[in-house]
Amino acid sequence: RDCDERKGNPDSIDVAAAERLQHGAVHVYRELGKVKVNGLYSFGLFEEGTEALSIQRCRDWCYSSIVCEYWQYSTTHGCFADAPHLSSKQSTGVEYPLTSTGYITGTDE
Repeated sequence: RDCDERKGNPDSIDVAAAERLQHGAVHVYRELGKVKVNGLYSFGLFEEGTEALSIQRCRDWCYSSIVCEYWQYSTTHGCFADAPHLSSKQSTGVEYPLTSTGYITGTDE
């Protein structure tokens, strides 16, 4: 049923399954150890699974989004990813192109 039929009521949706797809390959230009990219959207800590699975989920979320250029995982704060369509709710988003004012160096995570 489309939005017009539901009249904006999200409770009238019965989702049987969902899937995230990725087409193509990902090329990692540089790993950003001890660097915090400003403006990433915070997905927080995932409640289920191991830390390794949480890192994989964070990476896979970014890799399957055509607009995501950066993702980072913090053991204390969880998943952060470049999500312009969500970032406006928390911040201004990641600077583009990324320059030295768009990140902080020397961070522990």
